[in-house]
Amino acid sequence: MGNIDAESPTISFTVDSVEETECTDPLWTPGDLAAEGNRLIAVDITAITQPASGEHQDSWDELYGEIDLTNEWISFGADGQRMNDAQSFATMMCLSSSEQLPSQIGPGESVQGVVVLEVSDRAGEIAFRPWWLDGGWTWSYDLDGPEGLGA
Repeated sequence: MGNIDAESPTISFTVDSVEETECTDPLWTPGDLAAEGNRLIAVDITAITQPASGEHQDSWDELYGEIDLTNEWISFGADGQRMNDAQSFATMMCLSSSEQLPSQIGPGESVQGVVVLEVSDRAGEIAFRPWWLDGGWTWSYDLDGPEGLGA
């Protein structure tokens, strides 16, 4: 995503895998559980940003110098029903900060980490729909499939 006039995007990111996860942060407590019947999934993301110069400068100026890929996620069950909150207190406190995707990614950086989401079914869809873009990206997931991603 980024400057549509640039030869390469301001940021490129991939969802490498989706897996059910156990919470490992030592501050996480049993009272922080996902809603009954829901599960927590780890969405493994790799992101690379271009330097804030030349053809990418306008994009970085519009983004105030940083990009956040950790918020603005939503999830849908196998029946297409949207969950009310894919990002709950349980998802924010689940993993240590060293495992999580950095919340702010600056120019010229390469990062890898996890975003934890709460989902209602073992298969469904997750979507990243940032408020600052028209549209977004959607991935099918199947926790019983390879890398948790749908075909």
